[in-house]
Parts: sequence; C-alpha cells; structure tokens
Amino acid sequence: MKRAAVNNQLAFEKEGIDTLTLCRTFMPADIKRNLGCACAYYKILQSTAHRAEADAEAAHQLYQKMKGLHSGDKPELFTAKPLIYKAKREQPATKRQKDYLRDLAKCHRIDITVQIDAMSRSEVSRMIDNIISQYGRMTK
Repeated sequence: MKRAAVNNQLAFEKEGIDTLTLCRTFMPADIKRNLGCACAYYKILQSTAHRAEADAEAAHQLYQKMKGLHSGDKPELFTAKPLIYKAKREQPATKRQKDYLRDLAKCHRIDITVQIDAMSRSEVSRMIDNIISQYGRMTK
C-alpha cells in the first residue's frame, strides 16, 4: 500500500505495532520468529497460512495473546508507533528489458497476456526470472 501511495504521490503514514519486534523480545532465541512458528509457540491455530486474511487474523490473535501475557512487563512495546517503510517510486522497464522479455517469450512460445510496455522494471525482471526458471534461457 505504501508503494502504491508513493507511486501516486500520496502520503501514507500510519502507526502500528510490529509483532515481530514483540516476538524478538518475548520468545526464546532458539525459536524462529516467523508468523507460523510464533503462532505455534503461543498455541494459536492458523486456518490457512500465507493467505492475506488468514495471516492478518493470526497476527491479530498473536498480538492479543502476547499483550495478555506480556503487556505488564514492557508496556511501551504495546503502544502504536509510526511504521517506517521507505518505498521507492517504481521505475518503468527499460527498452532493453522489454525487448529481452519479448524475445524470451517468442523463443519459448509463451503468450504474455499483460501489456509489457506498462510494466515496471521489477515486474519485468520478475517475469523474466520466472520464465528462465521454468523454461531455461534462450537457445541460440
């Protein structure tokens, strides 16, 4: 959302509480602090991992559980703070990138349904990487 705001010259400054910071503070050092491991550690059931709504619900439940257990220990960690995320404005793809993507798609006979000329550098790069990983580089 921040990147979309930056790309459209809009301000997007929000406050929030980072559950990763809480996990780093309150969980043992030998346990991974990703959402799945943190939920397992605090015995929170996840309905579906890596789906936006399910992950948001799990993060909320994790926050509530940690707040109930630890807010008396370090209450300052449970107050909202500005969320810092520096998003760069996306740059349009270069002519060289677009030409290479078209040549790669032609070589592997792939029908690209998106408008290549409207893609950003990172989008074209990601698509090129995906094609190469699936089909390989162009043969001479």
